[in-house]
Amino acid sequence: MKKYLAILLFISFNIYGQASRTWVSGVGDDANPCSRTAPCKTFAGAISKTAPAGEISVLDPGGFGAVTITKSITISGDGTLAGILAAGTNGVIINVAATDKVVLRNLSIEGFKTGLNGIRFLAGGELVVENCTINNFKENGISADMTTGNAKILISNTSILGFLYPSSIGLKLLQNNSTANLRVSVVGSRIQSLDSAIVAHENTNLSVMNSVVSSNLTGIKGKGSAKVLLQNSQIFNNGTALISLGNSELSLSGSAMTNNTIGASGDKLILSFGNNTILNNPTSAPLGVMRLD
Repeated sequence: MKKYLAILLFISFNIYGQASRTWVSGVGDDANPCSRTAPCKTFAGAISKTAPAGEISVLDPGGFGAVTITKSITISGDGTLAGILAAGTNGVIINVAATDKVVLRNLSIEGFKTGLNGIRFLAGGELVVENCTINNFKENGISADMTTGNAKILISNTSILGFLYPSSIGLKLLQNNSTANLRVSVVGSRIQSLDSAIVAHENTNLSVMNSVVSSNLTGIKGKGSAKVLLQNSQIFNNGTALISLGNSELSLSGSAMTNNTIGASGDKLILSFGNNTILNNPTSAPLGVMRLD
């Protein structure tokens, strides 16, 4: 009986080809089962052999290719250099169910100045980006492109860097015509050298904490009914630091807005809690003031 059970388990594994944890290596082979001793070579090769809610781990330094994610999964480069090289294409595409969660951890996603989007989030319940570098994409570093539903994004200890390509955006949150509701937290991160660091569209609720937005043509732009809070963050050396359009609301608390060519461009919907450092911005619209409770 045990013999037949073992055979059935073996057949089942080979039919479905999925394990809760798989591995990739710079010297692996996608024909392998992606085990610790027989790793795959690319994330795309490993993902089909990884069970939903499983993890792809990186054994040694390498470039592991662009990947499309269609189920809950974690891709982790803990302890090594885990690269995604995405010249002329998207680095990671995420199109999962509304109940699914995707975690991207310790990855270097490089666009070589021809890549489109570092991460494109088309659908899903939650995206977590931790300890990543997203570099040199000409469209968006991270683009949240869902059109309906509810989603959350957490970005922590991550750098989104560009090369001032026209219309490049570090963090693009929803599209103009989206009816989705999106909640985003950016913590301990840096967004630098882009056309726009962050553009938050309709139905976006964004918190930026302990982060740096610098050397962009535009720092943070709110559109539609977006609500943005910058707390304990630095916005400096940008062309225009803050732009409020439509009914969007941008608020600053405990933050520094300094040395921007234009500080605030907008109206009373750019608000200060009165505990910020705001100086050396030669031109700036007056900020509305909110009381500290």
